[in-house]
Amino acid sequence: MKKSREATEGKPPLELVEEAFTVVRTAPAGVLASYFAGTLPFLLGLLYFCGDMSRSAFAEERLATASFAMMGLFFWMKTWHAIFARQLRCAIAGEPRLGISAGKVLAVCILQGCVQSTGLFLLPVALVILLPFGWLYAFYQNATALAFKEPLFLKDLAKQSWKQACVWPLQNHYILFLVKGFGLFVCLNVISAFLAIPFLLKTIFGVETRFMQMMGDPNTFVSVFFNTTFLTVIVCVTYLCVDPVLKALYVLRCCYGESLLTGEDLKVELRQLAEEGGAGAPAYRKAGGFAAAAALVFVLLALVPNASAQRSDAVERVASAVSVNPAELDRSIDEVMKGREYVWRLPREKAAKSKEKGIIAAFIEGVIESIFDGVKNVLRWIGKALEWLFKNRFNMGGGSGSGFSMVKFLLYLLAGALVLLIGWLIVQLWKRHRSQPQEILAQALPAVPDVADENVSEDQLPEDGWVKLARELFERGEFRLALRAYYLATLAHLAHRKLLTLAKFKSNRDYETELGRRGHAMPELYQTFRENVSVFDRIWYGLHEVNRDLVQHFAGNVQKINAT
Repeated sequence: MKKSREATEGKPPLELVEEAFTVVRTAPAGVLASYFAGTLPFLLGLLYFCGDMSRSAFAEERLATASFAMMGLFFWMKTWHAIFARQLRCAIAGEPRLGISAGKVLAVCILQGCVQSTGLFLLPVALVILLPFGWLYAFYQNATALAFKEPLFLKDLAKQSWKQACVWPLQNHYILFLVKGFGLFVCLNVISAFLAIPFLLKTIFGVETRFMQMMGDPNTFVSVFFNTTFLTVIVCVTYLCVDPVLKALYVLRCCYGESLLTGEDLKVELRQLAEEGGAGAPAYRKAGGFAAAAALVFVLLALVPNASAQRSDAVERVASAVSVNPAELDRSIDEVMKGREYVWRLPREKAAKSKEKGIIAAFIEGVIESIFDGVKNVLRWIGKALEWLFKNRFNMGGGSGSGFSMVKFLLYLLAGALVLLIGWLIVQLWKRHRSQPQEILAQALPAVPDVADENVSEDQLPEDGWVKLARELFERGEFRLALRAYYLATLAHLAHRKLLTLAKFKSNRDYETELGRRGHAMPELYQTFRENVSVFDRIWYGLHEVNRDLVQHFAGNVQKINAT
């Protein structure tokens, strides 16, 4: 009775939500890292996009390029969400996480971009109408959960996602109601944390932040609290906390929904009962932990101050500041003020507007300029890093001079060693990922029947299979078995032509009579089959000797029957 209720109504929603939390909580660190690797870049890009488009004086010029970048980040996020859901399915089923080919990832990226982009428009409309929202939301979540399910075609993905969205609709709406309440409490906790952190900094460390200063003025505090940037950050942090659980919920719903036909949930339960214990931490997690520890040691060592070097650097900075040219200083100030970090101070109406170029030309030009700006920034950062590293000469002597001290030299040497170590670890992880075994679909090979067994039936092999087996037996000199294989091939051929109906209780005499009744219009076929039946009965059930010529004559009659 319990099973029938679960089949019609699904697992109770509270149990499913609890199971989803358990799946996310017990998932390996690499699984959660795959989710955040896709979601964090998109959310950070969204925050920057909203801030830049609302405050920058050059927002109109950068709108096309920024929109194109956000589209790429959206595709990136949805692809990693699909990888995260696939890893959750493997963890739920207790299967090893096999490698994914680059072609399959690209196909999933295109499919997810095509499907999920429509949700940006349809989900708000469905939320306003209210009634179809539950089914539509489940459809898009299922599209993520079933992204790597073969075959990778848009039509099949949409069909399977909608099929699972229509399974247990009451459970689906109950889950959405529970998750909405959970998301509300998470949002309140995030707001409380953002308000409590400045207070704790002032209470414990005595750090006076701008946020604490604004708390004294209620009007200013309310304006900051309802600022769009602050609210966007709250929503993004809440999304990071709630969305992995939602993904796990719909992965579980898809697994249980498919199990109605495949029984996969019973296989998982049996596998969990059969397995005892678990494997240790994978090597890549150990390597990652070692790299993180090494990086932490480097940061701590880099923070160790060198008093003599700091004093010499301070003296040089003061001397250069005193001897600087005023015109050069004004030019440097103008260049700095033109930087992007100060653009928000400029009035928006001062932005240069190009009315001569079309939309497509302006878009392409904006993309090219953004690429060049990115290359220039990278080169400038590399130049600053090299200048910081090699601004002093290698003077191994100590003292307060401007020489390169031994401690700083050792720190740089350690930094280089750590960079090489991290690079080596990345190469090893990449090689290990490339060497992971690919999924191979096992195909059952048809078993060769034993011709000598009296229980072998004519329908165990097709006609060509029996003929092939007869030829192999003939080449090995097993003429008696070859004769029976040819006879079984004849029965399979006549059954395929609807001239005989195969049955275990029928004798050869029954087949001969049935063929005479059904094939009365083909007397030559009947006479040839009757001759072969007579030969076969004398050889198989009698003591007559069989030789090569007799088998060849029998095979010739088989060919005549096939040609008639």
